[in-house]
Amino acid sequence: MELVHILSPVIRHNVPGRTLHAVQARFHTLIQDFVADEVFVRNLRLPELCVITELEKPIMWFPIRVDGAIQWVGGFTLCQRHAIGAR
Repeated sequence: MELVHILSPVIRHNVPGRTLHAVQARFHTLIQDFVADEVFVRNLRLPELCVITELEKPIMWFPIRVDGAIQWVGGFTLCQRHAIGAR
């Protein structure tokens, strides 16, 4: 079996690239607006939503915790309930 075949992602939920990019951009903006701390946002690694197409249950959780905080400040859940961009 070829290594490329083994390492290739299995797409379980087909989402057009343009649509996925638009959703990701809005999701990132939502997170950045919630945090509202320029230094924190600059160092924040935002999630790549392309992995949601590979998940059996297309749900992604992105927790937010500020440095020094003992508990999570909050977070965001993104879930694909229906075909995105299908009309």
